[in-house]
Parts: sequence; structure tokens; C-alpha cells
Amino acid sequence: MQPSSDAAPAQKREKSLALGKSRKCSALAPVFFPSVSPVLARQPRLRFLLLLPLSFAACAPAEPTANKQGSLQDKTSDSSQVEAEAVRRVHVYSLRPQRIEERLPASSHLAAWRELSVLARVHAQVLEVSALEGSAVTKGQLLVQLDDKQAKLELAAAKAKEKEISDLEAEARIGLDEAKLHLQLALKDLRKASNDRERSRAQAKEELVSASQLEADELAYERAANAAELQRIKLRRAKLGVTKLESQKQSARIQREIKERMLEDYQVEAPFDGLVAESFVKGGEWISPQSPLLKLSDRRRLVAYFARPQKEIGSIRKELDVEFSFDAFPGQVFHGQIAFISPIVDQQTGTFRARAEVADPQKRLRAGMFTRAEIVTAVSPKALMIPRTAIFYEDQRPFTFVARDRIAQRIPIEAGIATKGAVEARNLSQGPEQEGFRAGDLVIVVGGENLRPGQAVEVAGYRDAKGLLLATEPKSDQQAPAHQDG
Repeated sequence: MQPSSDAAPAQKREKSLALGKSRKCSALAPVFFPSVSPVLARQPRLRFLLLLPLSFAACAPAEPTANKQGSLQDKTSDSSQVEAEAVRRVHVYSLRPQRIEERLPASSHLAAWRELSVLARVHAQVLEVSALEGSAVTKGQLLVQLDDKQAKLELAAAKAKEKEISDLEAEARIGLDEAKLHLQLALKDLRKASNDRERSRAQAKEELVSASQLEADELAYERAANAAELQRIKLRRAKLGVTKLESQKQSARIQREIKERMLEDYQVEAPFDGLVAESFVKGGEWISPQSPLLKLSDRRRLVAYFARPQKEIGSIRKELDVEFSFDAFPGQVFHGQIAFISPIVDQQTGTFRARAEVADPQKRLRAGMFTRAEIVTAVSPKALMIPRTAIFYEDQRPFTFVARDRIAQRIPIEAGIATKGAVEARNLSQGPEQEGFRAGDLVIVVGGENLRPGQAVEVAGYRDAKGLLLATEPKSDQQAPAHQDG
């Protein structure tokens, strides 16, 4: 039965609409339209509504069952792409034990251990300069001779005065001895007169002696007593005279010693072994007290003073090694040690002083030279250094990735000595099951961004400590270059 003429235009419209809906569906199965009944043919709108769901079904995504061969090919390509993304190509740095030193940079000027300006103590004329500039001198050696004629005359007068008083003292001591002897004689006479008087008194009671004799004995006793008292006074006077002369003699001796000491000031001597760094007099000049004559320097010991921030008090200790470099000797390193650390911190600057002694056996250095120094505060002889380019942080805790058996392993870092380009890892692994770093570990330095622990990795290149790409894999016994930067 043929469809009517009215149904033909409706069928054309339906076919064109279905084709328009399926333009973007390139791999769809063909759509089959069933035969149209006469009733539907006469109702084009009703027929359109019935066929519309079939059009949407034809444009739906293809199921695997629609085209089994094409569906399996899509799955295979997707899985290979995921596998290719999972394997990360990385560059690694091989950990090698190395000696590492923690250094603090510093700068200072060299100073002599002992350096002073020799000053004049008297007003005089310079007669002779015995030590010239640059000459080495020993302790007690004559440096400058001043005119000492007046001082010598004053010393001679002091000596004469002392001798005069000494002679007077000797004479006074002789007088003291005479006074003692006269007193002894007077006391002897007094005892005799006392005995005579007592005997006369006893005889007078028995009328065996006359009254005149008794009176004479009484008078003799009084004269003897007065004489003895007079000798006692003379003895005391003699003692006082000797004491006075002793004091004068001591004063004269002190004056003589003062003159001798002043005479020494006219001969300027070296206070210690050293070198005449500078001379301010040539000879013939008149100088006054406190005038500079020479500058003396002890070059046997050169020191450098460092002003360090107080946060380094726990790091800087006595006997730490210090390396010095000078512009005058490029490429050469002079060694020294910390010899003194100040016990106080300056309140104004917040710094403390540390003194280092510089070894200079060849005597090439000079006081006042500018020096750059490095204080070695810590040494690790077999350190494993993690390049900073391989370090990541999570909650301010550092970690890195290590390639082991083509798998990325995340290991935290217990930081030790830090340099400009690397950080020492203190958490070392003592066994295969223990977490930590081992010599020979391949630290991922390139390609570690967004890397997941356990993700497969492929080593595409090796790099050195400076990040430069190596042509070949480093040997296992190759010593890594030390990180010496501060």
C-alpha cells in the first residue's frame, strides 16, 4: 500500500530533521524507520512526535557493544597514556661522603700583640737615636740618649748630702756611746755616795762620827744623784739626735734614689723585644714630657679582633681554626686560632669581641693589613650533602626525593651544616630497612616537582654538586667535591 501524497512531504521533513540531529555523530548505527500506517500518514504532527525519541537515541554516545573493535582500541590508547605519565623522567645527584666545614665570614685589620709609642718623661735635648726605623731591638736595649748632665750633677749632690748626714749619724752614735758610759760612772758614784751616807748615819747614832762628817756625806750623795740625773738627760738627748739623723739619712737616701731614677729617664730603653716601627726624633731636638720618641711593635705575634653578633656566642669557641686571606698575597691562606673571647657583650652594638692569633713564620705580614677571614665553627668529615635544588618544604619541614629501584621515595631531612648550595643530612640510614640517607643514594634534583612517593621514575641524567649535567654516571668510589661556601 503506497502512502498518500500528503504524507510524502512530512516524511521528507522528518528525514531531514533526523539527519540534522545526527551530523556530529560520525560512528552511529543507521536509523531504520518502520512502515507508516495510513492513519499516521494523515497525521504528520503525531508522526513527528513519535519519531523524535528515535532521533535522540541515534545521537547518543556509542557503547562498546556498538563497535567492539573501535572500543578496545580506545581503551588500549588511554591506558598506555596513563602509564607514560606515571613514569617521571628525572635528573639525579649521587650522594658521596665528603668533608664539610661550617664557616663564618669575617673581616678585620691585623694588629700587633704589643704595640706602643715610647714617650719622653723629662724635658731635655735628644743627643743620639741608637735604634733606627725598621731595626729589631731587644728588651733593655738603648733606644734614645738624652742630655743627662744636669741630672748627673743633681744625683752627685744628693749622694754628697746623703754622705754628710751619714757621717753626722755616725758621730751622733759615738756621742750616744759616751753618754751611756758617763751615765754608768755617775751611777757608780751615786751608789758609793749612798753607801757612805748610810754608814755615816749609822755611826752618828752611836756618836762614832762627827756631825760635820755626816753633813759632808749627805752633800756628796746629793751631788752624785744630780750628776747621775744629768747623765740620764744627756743620754736621752744623744738618742734623740741619733734618731733624727737616721730620719735625715733615710730622706737623703730617698732623694738620691729619686735622682738615680730620674737619670734613667734620660736613657730611653726598649720595654720589650720588638721592631722600631716609626721614629719621631732624629737627634738634637728639645723634647718635653709625654713627647713621642719611637713606636715599638712586637711582630712576633699578630692578632685580629672580630666583632661578632651575640647570636654566635654558642658557635665561636677558643681554639677554633681561622683562615686568613690578604690582597697582598692572592691565593695564599694563612692559618690561626681563636685565642680569646670577651666575657661581655656590648650593649650598644649587641656584639662581643673575639681575638684570633695569626701564624706568620716567614714574617711577611704587617700590622694594620686588612684581612678577610673564615672561622671554622664545625667540621663533618663524612657528610652527605643534599643540594638545595632538591629540597622541598612541608609545614616548614624539609624533605627530598630519592630514586631507589626506579621508585621515588620521600625522605625527611634532619639538617646539619648548611652551605650556600647544600644542606647536610644528619639522618643517615644504618640498614636497608631504616629510613634515612645512604652513600650512593640518587637524590632527584630535576623533575621532583609534584612528584608522589612511590611513583615510578626513570633516571634521564646525572648532575654534579653545582647542578651541571654529567656526561656519564659518576663512579661509586668517586669523591664528591666539598661544599666550602658559607
